[in-house]
Amino acid sequence: MSAAFYAWMLMILAALLGVFGLHRLFADVRNRSFKAAVLGGVLAFLLVPSEIPSISGEYAPAFIVFIFELLFQTDGAPALAGGILLVAVVLGAGGAFLVSRKFNGSSLS
Repeated sequence: MSAAFYAWMLMILAALLGVFGLHRLFADVRNRSFKAAVLGGVLAFLLVPSEIPSISGEYAPAFIVFIFELLFQTDGAPALAGGILLVAVVLGAGGAFLVSRKFNGSSLS
């Protein structure tokens, strides 16, 4: 197995532990749909991949690519990773919110 595989497995484990910690932190929040939206958005933020611009065919978490392209590259292009992050967080939070509303028996109207 490659080093990239182990790095992604470590990232997935860390993201799941982080979301579990947030879930415990939000234990007193009564609005389950809001909590699901926050947790879904955070999980999407941490795990969505983006191609590393300087290394063709290699992927890293989009938030890491975004930070490195924005802050550390002199001719960096953070727009692609930023766009991927925006779409992923909106879809992750929105999807988790809708699924939570569906399983809680609440209607959206």
